Amino acid sequence: MIRFCREKCSGNRADLNAIDEFEEYYEARNAIFWYTRDTFLYRLLNRSLREQDIDTLYGLRYFIKDLHLQLKQRHAKQQQISTTQVLPSTTNNISLEQQTIETVYRGQLMTNEEFDKKIRHNSGGFFSVISFLSTTSHKNLATIYAGNSSTDRASTERSILFQIDIDKTVNKFPYANISLESAFNEEENEILFTMGAVFRIESVDINDDGIWNVKLKLTSEEDTELSQLAEYISEDALSTNPLGSLARLMMDMGKYDKAEKYHLMLLEDPSNTEDFKTLASIYNNLGYIYHNTNRQTKAIEYYENALDIKLKYLPPNDSALASTYNNLAHVYHEQSEYEKALSYYHKALVIDLTAINPKPNNIANRYGNIGSVYLDQQPYSEALKMFEQYLELKEELLPSNHPNLATIYNNISQVYYALKDYDSTNKYLNQTLQIQIDSLPSNHPDLGRTYNNLGLAFYKQGKLKEALEMYEKALKIDRQTLPLHHSTILTIYYHISLIYNSLCDYDTAIEYLNPILQIDTDSISVNLVQLAGIYHNLANAYFCTGQLKDALETNEKSLRIRLKVLPNNHPDLAASYNNISQVYDSLKDYKKAIEYLDRTLQVQINSQPTDYPVLASTYNNLASALYEQCELDEALKLFKKSLEIRLKVLPTNHPDIVISYNNISHVYNSLGLHEESIVHINKSLQIQKNMLPPDHIDFARTYNQLGLV
Repeated sequence: MIRFCREKCSGNRADLNAIDEFEEYYEARNAIFWYTRDTFLYRLLNRSLREQDIDTLYGLRYFIKDLHLQLKQRHAKQQQISTTQVLPSTTNNISLEQQTIETVYRGQLMTNEEFDKKIRHNSGGFFSVISFLSTTSHKNLATIYAGNSSTDRASTERSILFQIDIDKTVNKFPYANISLESAFNEEENEILFTMGAVFRIESVDINDDGIWNVKLKLTSEEDTELSQLAEYISEDALSTNPLGSLARLMMDMGKYDKAEKYHLMLLEDPSNTEDFKTLASIYNNLGYIYHNTNRQTKAIEYYENALDIKLKYLPPNDSALASTYNNLAHVYHEQSEYEKALSYYHKALVIDLTAINPKPNNIANRYGNIGSVYLDQQPYSEALKMFEQYLELKEELLPSNHPNLATIYNNISQVYYALKDYDSTNKYLNQTLQIQIDSLPSNHPDLGRTYNNLGLAFYKQGKLKEALEMYEKALKIDRQTLPLHHSTILTIYYHISLIYNSLCDYDTAIEYLNPILQIDTDSISVNLVQLAGIYHNLANAYFCTGQLKDALETNEKSLRIRLKVLPNNHPDLAASYNNISQVYDSLKDYKKAIEYLDRTLQVQINSQPTDYPVLASTYNNLASALYEQCELDEALKLFKKSLEIRLKVLPTNHPDIVISYNNISHVYNSLGLHEESIVHINKSLQIQKNMLPPDHIDFARTYNQLGLV
């Protein structure tokens, strides 16, 4: 540490002299004294904490631990005294050891940007301090440190006076009166909080002097990243392998560049490579780092290195093997290599199930992971079995309102949605929603996703009012948390427009989709498949309101995107071609209509599985366009092909079969084959008599056609 500090302070004679003094006289019991002196230590430590300069913090780790532990000891001693003695109403002539701490103050300047972001617009929220925090019991002294609110400085800085109320039951963050140890005058009555303390912002207001009064309350909450850093520095820095501790800390904090650097340094030390457990752990951690930085080939390489070592030295049912199998499976799952993922997940599960002391949580997670693979691979019944076992185990381990249960309920709802069991979908989505309402802020993105999924399920059930309500709730949340052109918001616009299309309210459908027209797909990152779907729906609305030019242009936009991102046999391409053909048909440009219907047909024939009712409709539409072109023989051939398919796949009294008979009758009549025409009209009439009331308008149309023949 001394060598490190000399390197950091080279060229500064005053600091180098202080380092010499520190080297000669420093002891752990006077860490507070050295921290409060205006020397290299105070400046280096607070700057590195503020900037999270991990290399400097690592170099100072021994001193930081001493400071934290001394503060912790003082806190415990003062807490013990305050709970065992009843103090008189005044603290005059009472030793500093006996003084209780209830309210303390801190004055400081803060930039306008930091104050607005962390304090002013965060009332009721939390304020975390990564550094050691110095305060005083004297409000007047703290006010001096707050400075004055001069107009020259007001444009860049604010004068802040913090009032901190301390809940004596909160012991997560040690604090103590350090006046006896401090390098400052005892009259300052300094109270020092350890690093990482978290306060709730109770109120924020400005006084007549222009000083902002901020009332804070010490809480037991914690900032995850700060607590990880504090725990490492204060407790783990003197482990047998401090570099290993630092490497793991960087990994846990998501600082993967430094984590990779330190883990590779560990591999250069023979003491690490000679111990198989340490070496396997380093390889495993590097696999995790590469996985989380999207370097999957290297992730697999290092996970397999870890696995090879464990297989060589550990029994085949060791739980450490299960962990590595699980990690490998996770990478393969993300790469859509489902068989490999399942193989490794199953190996992990077998080890967990046969362990001497089985861990139910590990077993549950394995079932969940396998279920997720099956969900993506689409054997939905297998996915459902896995998720149900996952749920059964987790319900035994967790309280009924635990957020993890919401995730499982949501997974099960996805399976039922894929199985088109929308009642069960809604059941599990509502269970998801109830937990999220109880445990999440009202504008949390997860709530938005659940409302959106409920909207989808209601729409599939034909419950348009309920679907619209869910989509509007989702949209309200997502507008608060996402950019206007985020793909999630575009998808909701699309779904709402579908509902209004179904309600034949095409103007409102267009209104919801108009913002999409402003999107520059080259400059904004959006899900292009979803965007194409939105254009497709917008085109439908234009078509239904007779805006044929706009319908054609928007359909072509949708088609251009789909041609770019979809395989050439994708059903959505057929839908685009078909829509364009409908527009040309309405414009009486039958040649163009036939061209796009031919394209539609080619995609549908090459798509698997074949959607036969849709294929029959395409043959019917193509025949109609040919009929308008007076190509009667070809039209008759395709009308018959459409009828042939419909008779095979549709109920015998289906309305589409009636349409086919009527169309064939028209062609025969145009060909002068009146007897054949009458035969097909009568077949149409027979179906209508079986399915329609006697006064239905379709009878009038059919009898009229019969009369014409």
